[in-house]
Amino acid sequence: EEEEEEEKAKSAEEKKDDAEPEVEPEDKEVIAALRKELSAVDATKLPTLKPAHFEKDDDANHHIDWITTACNLRCFNYNIKPATRQKCRMTAGRIIPAIATTTATI
Repeated sequence: EEEEEEEKAKSAEEKKDDAEPEVEPEDKEVIAALRKELSAVDATKLPTLKPAHFEKDDDANHHIDWITTACNLRCFNYNIKPATRQKCRMTAGRIIPAIATTTATI
C-alpha cells in the first residue's frame, strides 16, 4: 500500500514537471509580438557565422567570461549556486579532452 502511494506521488510530481508554465496575458502579447518580429527576419541576409577556436587560457577572447555568464544565468533561473570564473575554466578544460577521448573510443 505504501509503494502504491509513493508511485502515485511520483506520478503526480512528473505530471507537474511536464505541465506548461502559467503565462500572464500581457506576456502572451509580448511573446506574440516577438514571434511576429522573428518571422519577418530574412535569415539569408544575416552574416555567416564562423567557428572560433576555443582557448580557455586566453583572456583576450572572452570565452570563459561568456561561459561563466551563461552558466550563472542558468543558475539564477534554476536557483542553483552560481559558479566562479575559475570553476567554469576548470570545467571547460576537462570537457574538451573528454569529448576527444569519447570520439577516439567510438
